[in-house]
Amino acid sequence: MVLKTASQEVKNEASEQMDPAMQRKKMMEALKATKHQRKKMKRELTGHVVTRWYRAPELILLEKDYGPAIDMWSVGCIFAELLGMMQENAPTFLERSPLFPGKSCFPLSPDRQARIQENGFPVAKDDQLAMIF
Repeated sequence: MVLKTASQEVKNEASEQMDPAMQRKKMMEALKATKHQRKKMKRELTGHVVTRWYRAPELILLEKDYGPAIDMWSVGCIFAELLGMMQENAPTFLERSPLFPGKSCFPLSPDRQARIQENGFPVAKDDQLAMIF
């Protein structure tokens, strides 16, 4: 369990002694009490997806207004990789690989050694968008 202050530990011990129905009731009361406050909160989306292989094309193309579909893209990529790890699909670990194994991602993390240029921008054959499309 995560480190907690002493008051939190006492609170947790008390809640562990409650039956599940009572815990659920207390949780629902707390959620109802903060509903109005939570509705006012501005939803902030991350400006950077760390793992290049799971970036949706919209993020690579610098879309500013995006929603849950970005997360679904990432989940889909991971799920496809998990399916690819099944014994029927990849008998040995050497046959397993990422779905879209790009090595660079212009403009977010461009290939600094790219020799080819198009319209003044570096182009790499193993760029993330090239792997997807």
